[in-house]
Amino acid sequence: IAIFAYIKTEEAPVRRVGNDYVPVDDTVYLHDNVALFYAPYYADYYYDFHHEKNATYMETLRKWSVISDTLYLWTYSTNFLDYLAWYDSFNSMQSIYRLAKEMNAQYIFDQGRYNTSALTGFDVLKMYLNSKLAWDVDADVTALTDAFFENYFKDAAAPMRKYFDNFRSWTEYLKNYTDISGRVNTYIYEAEHWPKQVLVGWLDCIDEAYATIAPLERSDPQTYALLYDRILTESIAVRYHLIQFHGTTYDQTTLQEMRVAFKADADRLGFTLLSETGSLQTNVYSAWGIV
Repeated sequence: IAIFAYIKTEEAPVRRVGNDYVPVDDTVYLHDNVALFYAPYYADYYYDFHHEKNATYMETLRKWSVISDTLYLWTYSTNFLDYLAWYDSFNSMQSIYRLAKEMNAQYIFDQGRYNTSALTGFDVLKMYLNSKLAWDVDADVTALTDAFFENYFKDAAAPMRKYFDNFRSWTEYLKNYTDISGRVNTYIYEAEHWPKQVLVGWLDCIDEAYATIAPLERSDPQTYALLYDRILTESIAVRYHLIQFHGTTYDQTTLQEMRVAFKADADRLGFTLLSETGSLQTNVYSAWGIV
């Protein structure tokens, strides 16, 4: 049996004694067959739980730990309002897994884009790191990331890694110089945060990646097709936000061509959702005038 500490039930029945917390009384201490499942939904996953932005949620975790010997954690690694975007929880991932171990958590569910099989914005890498950190919270994340790019993108590893590193650097800029929030329920994708020149720079990396695998089209068509689609999948985030944020900077003919090409690629790759509950067809393509 699990008690779910989530949103309206997030507060723990404890009181403070000095610098420690104790149960409000003996009746609230959970029995051995009852787990406490804590889901800090409003935390900012751009940061780990040791950061001041998440001090409240770290404190809540401490509170619940004094009334339960069995702790489960439900964390988040995506923004549910934009499934086609980048969500940089890479900085906090390892620290959160280490915290789970330190708190003797028996289970951790790190929820990403759970209801779609098509992932962009480097979420495939995130899924890979999640699986590795679940086994070893002290794993070398840099080495794992290097291995991922070398094996997943192969010949296109260098330009795709350049795109990834630039995206990470840009997120750090946004964190330091804007009011952007990493909360999973906050819409953080505004044109002012993602200038056209930044997106075009990432698209240049994508084009460079296509160029590096071009010789494989003849020498190894099967590998070429695999790598092409992996690169194309990562282009979805850039192309969608270029259209949505900066579409007015293109002439109507070019913009319509971009929209048609985007939908064709997104459909073939299996992208159907704009957000946790919104479909691309209803929320995007209809507005574009594309069936």
